[in-house]
Amino acid sequence: PYAYADSALASIYGKQVAGTGFQKLLFGAGERAGLLMQAGFLASNAYAIRTDPIHRGLFVQRDLLCRTIPDPPPGASMTPLPATNAEIKTTRQQISLLTSSSDCAGCHVLINDPGFAFESFDAIGQFRQTDNAAPVDSSGSVSLDGQSLAFAGAFELVQALAQSAEARTCYVGKWLEYAYGRSKSELDELEQRSLAASAQPTLDVVKRVTNTQGFRFRAPNPAD
Repeated sequence: PYAYADSALASIYGKQVAGTGFQKLLFGAGERAGLLMQAGFLASNAYAIRTDPIHRGLFVQRDLLCRTIPDPPPGASMTPLPATNAEIKTTRQQISLLTSSSDCAGCHVLINDPGFAFESFDAIGQFRQTDNAAPVDSSGSVSLDGQSLAFAGAFELVQALAQSAEARTCYVGKWLEYAYGRSKSELDELEQRSLAASAQPTLDVVKRVTNTQGFRFRAPNPAD
């Protein structure tokens, strides 16, 4: 529940810092926590003047839960909004309508809600309660550890991810691939399950990765 910011960046967080240089900002209970509510992540997964729930949600599914989500078909970004008599004011309403067709819903039923969780933060990561003068809705649900989890907003989603065995397994797998310099194989699954069996500090994970067989012994190249 903290970030580092200078006087310019602190204003995005609704804070003030004295002096120059980067300083540690502490957030109150339920205010912000973790990487996903840092301005850097939020702004990197947004357009210049509006949010991008699709890519924020895609990051959660692909990079934090290691789920396979196929790329959209060519030209998907040019799809016009379907005709509707409903008033469309918020980004959430627009994305929900845009991805409501049967061609899109198969993937977006997984992507949209985790992305909508961050709609209380605008395109540069500032907290907001309205979008285009309409109330922000950041609630949703996600499948996690084999169960459906309902959340009211980003803070609840981030807390659930931090405690998730599925997310922990994905995280450990990323470390194995980085340390080994290759994609995981079936032979690595035992090490991955062992490393992910319990929550532990990142430094402890790194130390244990360096003791695995895959890190200590290079696999021989297949014979030609």
